Amino acid sequence: MKKYFLIGVFLIIALMIYSMFSEKNIHDLEGGFKEVAYTRNENNTGPVVRIYAFTVEDTLWNNISQHAELLPHTKYGTTEAYYFLAKGKYPSEISLNEKRFDPQFKKYCIAKSVTDGQGRTTLNRFPFRE
Repeated sequence: MKKYFLIGVFLIIALMIYSMFSEKNIHDLEGGFKEVAYTRNENNTGPVVRIYAFTVEDTLWNNISQHAELLPHTKYGTTEAYYFLAKGKYPSEISLNEKRFDPQFKKYCIAKSVTDGQGRTTLNRFPFRE
């Protein structure tokens, strides 16, 4: 009986380890995503706000959407990500103020994603085009 119990425990642990390493993560996506800027508010008692800027090799919208959904988010906080083509211009700094980055880069932004505190992600293509 003890032998079967140990075999069962071993199988469960093996399945857990397999599950950990087989999960899809940001590094598995195609598109050459590279983080070029990041900021976060230091308020640990209220909502956490994370803001990222990434460059991508191509506008593979499905990959950009998956990438946005895999970014970390906090309950009652928000995560914003701005995507730029790697061949174009992009900001090297991003801030928490309303402008987020220098307005000269707005025309190079190909996508913006926002994940709210409930985990809902919205992706806007070309968010600053008029």
